[in-house]
Amino acid sequence: MISVFYDGDCSLCSKEIGFYRKITKNHPFIWIDLSNNNVIENESFSKIDALKLLHVKDHNNNLYIGVPAFIVIWKNIPILKWLGFVATKPIIYWTLCTLYKIFAKWRFNKVTTCKF
Repeated sequence: MISVFYDGDCSLCSKEIGFYRKITKNHPFIWIDLSNNNVIENESFSKIDALKLLHVKDHNNNLYIGVPAFIVIWKNIPILKWLGFVATKPIIYWTLCTLYKIFAKWRFNKVTTCKF
């Protein structure tokens, strides 16, 4: 199974995860809502880190953070496999990483549920 750690209190995050859930009913995902305080007690990362950037663990328990986490999700959703492939191209990957870091920092500073 692929574990996806997301901010269930963030409306944008919840909408995106909701979309993925809708199109992956028979696929290998566990959707872990970080608004539940005890969901990551045994993980190698903190809740704050996971709220800042998307975290995903694959079938082999490898951890992916940020854009690489999205790529794992996309590559495991048949209708989005193409997006996972395109996102790995160097200039696109670099652009996505840059934009996501800017967005994630802005979101973390603006969303009140990210304040502990």
